Amino acid sequence: MATGQDPYFIKYFYKRVIPKLIKEGKIIIAVTHDEVSRTAFNGFYDNDL
Repeated sequence: MATGQDPYFIKYFYKRVIPKLIKEGKIIIAVTHDEVSRTAFNGFYDNDL
């Protein structure tokens, strides 16, 4: 998905889609440089890996 193309979708993706997938027990592998993603998960992942 190219969330960077639409500012509304960026927020929707990180605040709605990903949490829904997590609740469903889905595994999420995300490679991103979006600034939004750095704060969206509140410590769900280690950005320094």
